[in-house]
Amino acid sequence: ENFHILLDFSVEDVGDFELEINAESRDLTVNLFCPEDFSKNFSDMRTAIARFAAGKGYSVRTSNVGVLREKRSLTEVFPNITEKRGGLNVSA
Repeated sequence: ENFHILLDFSVEDVGDFELEINAESRDLTVNLFCPEDFSKNFSDMRTAIARFAAGKGYSVRTSNVGVLREKRSLTEVFPNITEKRGGLNVSA
């Protein structure tokens, strides 16, 4: 079971975030990009993410937390996606 997910969201008065999860079989690569002020806080959560994944039968092979300098386009994250495809814009 392989999948590749990108969650791109903005939090008012906080900033932009990108969560990218790539699964190959039951092994996960998790990348979180967030505002600089939050990178240390989220870095400390990597153990909790690994425990949660293990509870669902997955193993976190690699997890990274970094500062989101510039939002990526869908074609940067998913190079094989057709140009006609787009994202889903959800507003609260």
